[in-house]
Amino acid sequence: MPVTIYSHIAYKYLSYLIITMLSVAATIWLFDTMELMRIAGAKLSSIELAKMAALKNYSHLQHILPLIIFLSGLLFYSNLSYHHELMICRVLGMSIWQLLLPVIAIAVVFSFLCITVFNPIGSSLLKRYEHVESHALKGYTSLLSLAPQGIWLRQYDAVNEQTFIINSKRVNQTDHELFELVIFVVNSKGMFEQRIEAERAQLKENALVLSKVHMTTVNYEERTMQSLAIPTTLSFTQLQDSITPPETVPLFKLPGFIKDAQDAGFPVLRHKLYMYQLLTMPLFFIAMVLLSAGFVNLAPRHGSMGTTMTRGVLAVLVIHFANDIISAFGTSGTIDLRLAALLPALLATLLGCYVLLRYEEH
Repeated sequence: MPVTIYSHIAYKYLSYLIITMLSVAATIWLFDTMELMRIAGAKLSSIELAKMAALKNYSHLQHILPLIIFLSGLLFYSNLSYHHELMICRVLGMSIWQLLLPVIAIAVVFSFLCITVFNPIGSSLLKRYEHVESHALKGYTSLLSLAPQGIWLRQYDAVNEQTFIINSKRVNQTDHELFELVIFVVNSKGMFEQRIEAERAQLKENALVLSKVHMTTVNYEERTMQSLAIPTTLSFTQLQDSITPPETVPLFKLPGFIKDAQDAGFPVLRHKLYMYQLLTMPLFFIAMVLLSAGFVNLAPRHGSMGTTMTRGVLAVLVIHFANDIISAFGTSGTIDLRLAALLPALLATLLGCYVLLRYEEH
């Protein structure tokens, strides 16, 4: 009998989860498409803008996945309560904790799917979206590319019709300096002209000033200079903003990306926090299942169903905003990043257990 009941509960909850997620995804996609139409104007067709909105759909969805788990659980348990299925299961001797097991199992499996399957796909789609957006809407591409060899920059000198491809091992955030530079100079025809090596460089207004410079031409002619200024439109703020956002990096690539960014001298607190938050996703989903079951079961005893469910939604929204506030403390270095990722999920789990225990007492 429990196996049959578990299968029924699991199948029914999975249906509600899929319907809820697709409904929210469709709503987000619709609003994103309208917003892109407002921004783009006549630059792109409606079909192209709809495709762009679809590319970044999961990145929005991932941010509110706990809320989707809660809403699907709320609808599911409300349906069970309405059809008196919860009461029948209790008469058969099943506790609320037993009824939660199949739903928690679905939530945990779904969280692992989000981490291992949906996250890499969503990251790739968001990266594609940013590429299309920068070309079609903003008219420029990313100024920086990060690799194990350091950072790579591309600058164009319109006066001399030259392109500078710059590689630097690391940067100094405080003094706006770059170290161990190798620069390849290419002419307007795409032909290599010279290679420039410099011990260090300082990014100033409209110029990258190199120190202790060694130049080698295409004819292997060598020349040494104490300093050399390369024209640039790049500012250090633009350089910092160009680092790849964590949402565009799949979880399994994040540790390597964080190491490369740290070695290059860039701040990675936001990337580390994002990685830890992904790893705590299963616990957060379990907390949302507990909360949805608790608020639905308390409804008949503590006011109307609508009032109690509204309280539940408000409680989850408070948790969501508290998560954002704690994340801000984490990225500012005020609290440990692991604690900043774990604390909201832990508090939500404790609140869910409290609500269910309160139900059991009555």
